[in-house]
Amino acid sequence: MTSAARLLIVDDEAAQLRALCDTLQLEGYVTQGFGSGQQALGILRPGEFDLLLTDLMMPAMDGISLIDAARKIDPSLEALVMTGHGTIDKGAHSITFSSPSSSMSFCPSFRAH
Repeated sequence: MTSAARLLIVDDEAAQLRALCDTLQLEGYVTQGFGSGQQALGILRPGEFDLLLTDLMMPAMDGISLIDAARKIDPSLEALVMTGHGTIDKGAHSITFSSPSSSMSFCPSFRAH
């Protein structure tokens, strides 16, 4: 039996954080959510999570800084960056500043009109 992937989710918007955690739990993932990068780093231990899903634009510590700090704790942690504010240019800029050997994805938000 395969265990469910463990996701560390960080978003400073409480409603978005709750929606992500709830939706992904319904899909079978184990989620733990935090409203800031500092909070998430406080509990992060090597091997504890399979994926860090983080908002790009947050006060105090943005998503890219969070990923860099998290990978100092757990170098094998995969990361996915999401944003409702960025552009493709911002996404490319974000990826440029990640370490060359890292695997990081940029995922813009999609909203139905």
